[in-house]
Amino acid sequence: MRIAATVLALAIALPTLGSAGEGRYVTTAPNNGGSGVYITDSNTGAVRYCNSYNGTVTCTAWAGDNK
Repeated sequence: MRIAATVLALAIALPTLGSAGEGRYVTTAPNNGGSGVYITDSNTGAVRYCNSYNGTVTCTAWAGDNK
């Protein structure tokens, strides 16, 4: 399960990091051991949650955009 979360985090974060500048997006795995990750935009403070289920990745809308 942790491997799936790591793969999901890398699949989402790596493409955006290359175009967004160093360290803009930070991924955090929840403590409940789930297969999703939280993604935080360090420029705006916005957060979204992405999860993988049956090979499909879904993400919530960005929430808490402070800019």
